[in-house]
Amino acid sequence: MVNRIPIKKGDAIFYLDDDSGEIEEGIVNTVHYKNGGIDSFSVDFKDSGDFDEFCGHTLGDCFFTSMESAQAAWMVKSRKG
Repeated sequence: MVNRIPIKKGDAIFYLDDDSGEIEEGIVNTVHYKNGGIDSFSVDFKDSGDFDEFCGHTLGDCFFTSMESAQAAWMVKSRKG
C-alpha cells in the first residue's frame, strides 16, 4: 500500500516510539514515489544524528507531519495498550 500523505525534502517529520511515547524530530532527506504515492522516504534525525530510510506506509502510523499529530496518536495508542 502506498501512502499519499504529502511530504518533501526539507520537511520536518516526527517519529513516535510506540513503546515509550517519545517523539523524535527529523528532517525528510529523500522521498521515493511508486504508483502515485510515497513508497519510501529517508530521515535525518536532529538530536541523535541517525539517518535511515522507511517504508511509505509508516506515515500516519509512527511518522507524522506535525508534533501535534504525533502527540494525538500517542494519546490514542496509549489508551488502547
